[in-house]
Amino acid sequence: RLARFYLQLFDILQHEPPAFPLQCPTEALNECFPQHHFDVVHMRNSLDHANDPLMGILQLIWVVRPGGWVLLRHARNEGVAGHFQLGLHQWAFDIEDAPDGQHFVIWSPSLRVDVSQWLLSGGFASAVNAQRRPHPA
Repeated sequence: RLARFYLQLFDILQHEPPAFPLQCPTEALNECFPQHHFDVVHMRNSLDHANDPLMGILQLIWVVRPGGWVLLRHARNEGVAGHFQLGLHQWAFDIEDAPDGQHFVIWSPSLRVDVSQWLLSGGFASAVNAQRRPHPA
C-alpha cells in the first residue's frame, strides 16, 4: 500500500527511482512477479497485516530463487496489542522453544500454526532459522 506514497516522494524530490515501487498483495505475488525472480525477499512488520500470512509465505518462497532467502522481521505478538483487528495486526507472530530448536509460530484467537514445522514437513523450505531479535522499530 505504500508504493504510491514512495512514487509521490520521488516526484516531490524530483528523483528518478532506481526501480519503480509496485503495489502487490503478498498473497498474489505470483501475479506481479515471475517465479524465482529475487535472490532475497524481505518483509518487515507487515506480514501480520495479511489476510492469509501462510499463503503470503508460500508466495514469498515462489518468487525467491532456489537457494535464496526469505527474511521476515516482525514485532512479537503484535496482534495481541492490536486486538487482532481486520486490516491491522490480524495475526501474532512468535518464536517458541521446541525439542529441535526454536520454531516460528503464527497464531490468532482462532488458529495456531507452527510455521517452521509446516514449511519443513511440507517440503516448502529446506531450513528455517527462527530467532528473537529486538523490536524492528
